[in-house]
Amino acid sequence: MKAEVSATGKVESGFRMPSDGWHVFKFEEGIGLLTNKDGDIVMNDRGARCWKFVLSVDDDKDEDNGTTIDVLVYEDSKKGAEMVESWLAATGLLGKFAKNFPNNEVFDEPVMSKVKVSLPKELIKGKTEQRTTKSKKDGKEYTRANLVAWGPMNGNEEEMDAELFGGKGSGNGGGKASKPAAESKPAAVEEEW
Repeated sequence: MKAEVSATGKVESGFRMPSDGWHVFKFEEGIGLLTNKDGDIVMNDRGARCWKFVLSVDDDKDEDNGTTIDVLVYEDSKKGAEMVESWLAATGLLGKFAKNFPNNEVFDEPVMSKVKVSLPKELIKGKTEQRTTKSKKDGKEYTRANLVAWGPMNGNEEEMDAELFGGKGSGNGGGKASKPAAESKPAAVEEEW
């Protein structure tokens, strides 16, 4: 870990976030329910649990290589379910999941148990955008890198930008997968669990 102390005593801890733009992301081990410092599962005001996915930039040519981003999704969120399904599509796993879980929703226990072991080490292209928001809890401003768009590894970044944002940058309309039905691996790679 990098730590540099300046003459004023300020420290740069080495914790960096991905810069704005497209990166190659790898899903990391440890997909699971988000817990607070007391170990309790985090839930929204509707009682839905929150899932945490950690992605890291995985490209030796990218100056952000090794930086990570946490993506949080709630079980009762249509957007959350669409995000997980589109990640499965972008990694080529959606067909296998649809075949093996024809009557299940994405956040059902058997599906998420398989997501936790299938997504780690899989790659997608993802676009990040740093945003600063004010915390309702302590009133401080925090800057976070948000995953605003993603698609398969064989996706062209300029085409995904045009398709998702009309070539106008991400704005607030992000969080969509490029051609969610497209899979990055050949459909012939079918295997049973």
